[in-house]
Amino acid sequence: MDKLSFGKELVRIRKARGLTQAEVAEKCNLTIRTIQRIENGVVEPRAATIKIIAEFLEIDFFETSSQNSNFNRHKESWQIKKLFDLKTNTMKKVSILITTSLIAIYFLVTAFNKNNNIKGEYSKNDVTTKVKNETLSKDYVVVGKFGEIHKDWALVQKGNKFGFINRKGEIIVPIEYIAIGMFGEIHRDWALVQKGSEFGFINKSGKVVVPIEYNAIGMFGETHRDWALVQKGNEFGFINKVGKVVVPIEYIAIGMFGEIHRDWALVQKGSEFGFINKVGKVAVPIEYNAIGMFGEIASDLALVQKASRFGLMNFKGEEIISCKYESIQVKGSTAIVYINGETERIQIKR
Repeated sequence: MDKLSFGKELVRIRKARGLTQAEVAEKCNLTIRTIQRIENGVVEPRAATIKIIAEFLEIDFFETSSQNSNFNRHKESWQIKKLFDLKTNTMKKVSILITTSLIAIYFLVTAFNKNNNIKGEYSKNDVTTKVKNETLSKDYVVVGKFGEIHKDWALVQKGNKFGFINRKGEIIVPIEYIAIGMFGEIHRDWALVQKGSEFGFINKSGKVVVPIEYNAIGMFGETHRDWALVQKGNEFGFINKVGKVVVPIEYIAIGMFGEIHRDWALVQKGSEFGFINKVGKVAVPIEYNAIGMFGEIASDLALVQKASRFGLMNFKGEEIISCKYESIQVKGSTAIVYINGETERIQIKR
């Protein structure tokens, strides 16, 4: 991202969240002049400055690929689409379309890693009871090294299924998973596992801590700092870091927190939209056919639609002008509305 693009992105996000340049400068311990020069593309901010601004806004300005891995990575796929341009109203319906390739993980299947070959060979000095393992090798082969995924376990394979054994050759995690991730890759204490087309988590004792019932699981902290996006069928929700469902799995789309409103995320049920807050509660009823960007039509307002009629919503989620007009324009503190061929002027109460 070049300096001009970064500046434009900063302007867009700052306005969408109803923040002034002064507020951003104060929170980031920068001067207003610095923010102005960054937004105008006059200067290229240092990496440290970008990091400070990104942490305050709780958003990543760059898509990074700093992980060096030999394993498969399936990333979230998000799309933001513009819905329509009606007469004098340009309105964006930000529908976050999440594909079934949502899972952002590294699957560790060391059988396919260049460091391990599936030949029934054991890593030297890893297994303490050779005779026992030679007997058990009829049932499975050791394809990983002790300590590679778990300090006391090694990955084993039987057919196309994987599990773990300890240093005595005892099966600790049943050989029933078609994929097993790295401990700590998505959650500090858990590893992602897969059975069939469903995912869940096991802990470092080998116990299932999140039921293996999700079609996709995202990265913790990707959308909300304490939650991970999960999918069942065609519906999405969130789980927290103890595996509890904190946002019901009932939405066909969920947006990024802070993308449209600094404290909310856009959600969709059927053809209707609303917002949830950062504790998972519905902040704006899911009853709108379209919701525009805050700050697009006016500094702290969003254009909203019910059926074919339009209204205005303030930053608190209150509908300050009812959705009954064919078209709306805002000039200063006045809304110019059109209905049944007539024009009216409404004073906006902020």
